[in-house]
Amino acid sequence: MLGAMETPNEGGGGARRRNWDAYAAMVATLIGLLALLVSAYTAHLQRQQLRAQVWPYLSIATANVAPDIGFHVTNSGTGPARVIAARIRVDHHLVTTWGAVHKAVGGRADSNFIYADLTHAVMSPGKDLTILRPLNAESAPSFVELYLGTQHELGLEVCYCSVLDECWLTASDDDARVTAIGGPDDCPIPAGERFKQ
Repeated sequence: MLGAMETPNEGGGGARRRNWDAYAAMVATLIGLLALLVSAYTAHLQRQQLRAQVWPYLSIATANVAPDIGFHVTNSGTGPARVIAARIRVDHHLVTTWGAVHKAVGGRADSNFIYADLTHAVMSPGKDLTILRPLNAESAPSFVELYLGTQHELGLEVCYCSVLDECWLTASDDDARVTAIGGPDDCPIPAGERFKQ
């Protein structure tokens, strides 16, 4: 009789042990899921920090006071900017070379202006690139008259990307807008309209 009474107790203990094993497995699974979520969130935060550390911000400006007379593109962001395309219009008409720009504003062939290569440039943080300026003080008045006066409107748009291939479009219009455009293949400037230098 004693042996018969011990059997149910042993069976109940085995069931309790199986229940504890199931609970332990569930707790281990929950801890593993929690660790996975924490790891994913940490990776997301690190990605956001990296984006902030390498974020470029190009702005386009003009200056008509010496010694900074000219058109300037400045990277005031925290990371390098890789220019992938540019588009220039003179009086809302597309031009694709500096010679065409100069002709569109009525400049003489022998005018002393200096052009910089903007297409496919890589601009480090804090860099200011003067893309168009007079050669010297003597050519400054005619430069200001042709390019910075009220006779003509010179518009510039630039597609650029960060080292993470996040890209933006900036423009020299009154809004001075900067628009996120996705990746390098998403630049809205068609190949036939891109400035060729």
